[in-house]
Amino acid sequence: MFNLTNLTQLTKKYSNNLLSLRSLNSVVSKKSIKCELFGIGNPLLDMIARVDQAFLDKYNLPSDENLLGSEKDYPLFVELHKKYNVSYVAGGATQNAIRIAQWLLQKPGITSYAGSVGDDEFGKILKRTVTEDGVDAIYTVDNTKPSGTCAVMSVGRARTLIACLGAAYYFDPKYLQMPKIKKKVDEARIFYISGFVINDSFPACLEMAKTAVKQNKLYAMNIAATYLCNPPHLDKFKQLMPYWDLVVGNESEAVALGQGLGWLNKKIKLENVSQGLMGDIIKELYNWKKINTKMPRMVVITQGTQPTLLYAPEYGINKVSSFPVNKCPPHKFVDSNGAGDGFVAGFLAQYLNYQLKDLESNLEKCIHAANWSAGYVIRQTGCTIQGLPKYKLY
Repeated sequence: MFNLTNLTQLTKKYSNNLLSLRSLNSVVSKKSIKCELFGIGNPLLDMIARVDQAFLDKYNLPSDENLLGSEKDYPLFVELHKKYNVSYVAGGATQNAIRIAQWLLQKPGITSYAGSVGDDEFGKILKRTVTEDGVDAIYTVDNTKPSGTCAVMSVGRARTLIACLGAAYYFDPKYLQMPKIKKKVDEARIFYISGFVINDSFPACLEMAKTAVKQNKLYAMNIAATYLCNPPHLDKFKQLMPYWDLVVGNESEAVALGQGLGWLNKKIKLENVSQGLMGDIIKELYNWKKINTKMPRMVVITQGTQPTLLYAPEYGINKVSSFPVNKCPPHKFVDSNGAGDGFVAGFLAQYLNYQLKDLESNLEKCIHAANWSAGYVIRQTGCTIQGLPKYKLY
């Protein structure tokens, strides 16, 4: 039985292993500044390992998918830490993006993140490591559940992710009114969530979206996974879509959402989707009803090693435009976990930092920063941060 006691013992045993992965030599100013990027999510401790196909088969896990587990999946975590060489890294999709954006911006306190953790060693490690990254992390504590964990298992270049959320499962919208969190909400220019959060904390996501409209702030969302584009999750997507000012996804997610919304025949496979058809999906996303008409919408779709696609007419990107990706040499590739989070981080960091008056040029810089950031992540074990970024924001 993998209970809270086992979880705490496991965390204590490997806490030093996690901390050894942390970048403690990042040189940043000690001066605290106002929060500009705020996100909520499921704070997790990632357990990252290279496994064999037999391990995935044993637990009926598909290759290269993002999955949401439950208590019945805890034996997987036990076997993973016993049989494989596991690295422990602070994770969770929204938290990953916020951490990497903070790293790129190099301004302590410019980002803030809120989520729920358990009253255990995992929660303490998460708080400590995220704070060391310069993020102002505000965690609510659930005394009845363990902190969330996520197994990230790579086989070759493919990776399978399964998360058991525990205390991270639910973020109550009333938490947004807590003084410490409300202060960050009021300060921020951008609100960001990963699609994963709508599973369990949809009321909070919707409350943030409504606040973004009231305060005329940019509401950004990453689609995050194909399964979210189908019932029963699709209805939640449809409720949030009118609030999207920035939506980011990969080609598989774009196709899945297009099929879920009836724009695309469900029998069409990704490999048969032409660039023209992908462009049509992007335009449909852009043209979806919008509530905050004062904030222009941007649609960004990544395609792995193929060019990134952007459509944002109000910013001067009047057609679906493509931007090349710097391909990663096979010998430098580590794993793809968090690449999408890294992409969003680069985009948002550049968007916050820009000093160019030409909006079209600014978005091109955002894509460039996003592609660089995603390329950095796939060269690491998970969303780990090493020293200072070698990319200069404009």
